[in-house]
Amino acid sequence: MMSSKKYVILLIVILLVVFSCSKKRELKWKYDLGETLKVQTDPLYISDYNIIVTWRIDVKKLDREKQEGEYVVPKVNTFGSDIEMELQNKKFYANLVALNANNGKEVWKTVSLGSSDQNLSSPSYYNGNIYVGSDNNFVSEINASNGKIKWQYDTGSWVYAEVFVNENYILAGNEEGYVFLWDRKTKKLMFKKKIGYIEKKWIVKNGFIYGSSENKIYKLNLDGEIEHKYILKDEYKNFSNQLATDPPIKSKLLFEDKYCYFTAESDYLYKLDIKNWKIIWKKKIETSLSSPIYHDNKIFIGTEKNLIALNSETGEIMNEYKTNNRWIDYDIRFRKGGAVNGEARIFDNTVYFGSYDYALYAYNIDDENLRWTYKIKHHIDRTRPVVTDDFVCFGADSHHLYLLKKY
Repeated sequence: MMSSKKYVILLIVILLVVFSCSKKRELKWKYDLGETLKVQTDPLYISDYNIIVTWRIDVKKLDREKQEGEYVVPKVNTFGSDIEMELQNKKFYANLVALNANNGKEVWKTVSLGSSDQNLSSPSYYNGNIYVGSDNNFVSEINASNGKIKWQYDTGSWVYAEVFVNENYILAGNEEGYVFLWDRKTKKLMFKKKIGYIEKKWIVKNGFIYGSSENKIYKLNLDGEIEHKYILKDEYKNFSNQLATDPPIKSKLLFEDKYCYFTAESDYLYKLDIKNWKIIWKKKIETSLSSPIYHDNKIFIGTEKNLIALNSETGEIMNEYKTNNRWIDYDIRFRKGGAVNGEARIFDNTVYFGSYDYALYAYNIDDENLRWTYKIKHHIDRTRPVVTDDFVCFGADSHHLYLLKKY
C-alpha cells in the first residue's frame, strides 16, 4: 500500500504536470516585437481583418558616426537597482506590424515610421484605416488591409499621444504642445493651436475638443478657440521630494456622461463636472498608476499593489482585486504582488489586467473571485490587454506579444 508521503508527492507531481500542460494549451502564440526594451503601447485588434496591430522594433548598425540629435540604441551593461547603459553605434527602426490573430504570423509590416523604441503612439482604427503617431513627427493614415501609407502630416515634433479619429475628424497633439485638427475625409487642416506639453490622448465629444496639458484640462471649439480651462491647484511632492502646487495630470481623461475622471501627481482621483466645471469629489489614492476606466457605475484604477473599483457617484472604494504572484526583483529579493500601471480591460463581467509581478489576472467583477492567473517571467505593465470572445492578447517587458485562448 502506498505510504501517505509517497501519495502526497505523487499528487504534487500530477498537479504540476496538469498545470504545465494546461498552460501550454492556453498560450496560442507568442510574437517577438524585436529590440524594444519595454512594451508601452496598446495592441489594437481589428475584427474586420482579424489582425492585431502593434509596433515592432528592428535594430541596424550604422556605417557612419552618430549625427547630432540622432537617437541610437542603449546597451545594458549591468543589472541591479541602478542599471548602467552605454550608447551603441546602432539605430532603431520602428515599424507597425499586423499579425494574424489565429497564428501570430505577420500579415504586413510598414516602412519605418520611427527611430526609437518608446516614443510611439498606440494605434487607432476607423473605417478601414489605422491612425498613428511617432517620433518621426508624423501623424500617419495606414491602409489596414496592406499596411500602405495613405496620408501623412509632419507636426514638427514627436507624437506619442494616441491619435483620436471618428467619422469627421482626426485629432492629435505633439510634444511641442500643438493640437491639430483635420477633416478626416479631405485631410484639410482645420486648425493648429499651441496649448502646452501633450502626453495623453485628446478627444472630440459632442462638438467640442477635450484634453489635458500639464495641470490643466481644456475645452476647445472646432475652430481651436478655448471655451474653458480647469486648473488643478492641489499640493504634491515633486521629483525633488519638495512640496509644490499645480500637480501635472498623469492619466488619460475618462469621459462618462457629463463627467470627466482623471488622476494627477497629487495622487487624487478626480471627478470633474464638465458642464459646470466643478470638482464633484476627489479621492486620495496613494500611488495611483493606471488610467481609469468605467463600468456599471464603477471606476477601476490600478495602484501600487492592486486594482481597485470605486463608486462613480461617491468615490467610495467598493472592490479590490489583489495581485499576489511571487517574483524576484533586480536585487534578487523575493517579492509578492506588484503594481498595476497598465490600463485594465473589462469583458463579459470579467476584469483583465497585468501586473509588475509577472502575472496577468482575470477577476469576476462582482464577487472579486479570481477566475485565473497567467504567469510569465517578465513584468506586464504600461499597456492594456485586448480581450475578445475567443482570446486575450497582451504585451510584456519580455518584448513579446502573447495571445491566450479564453478559459
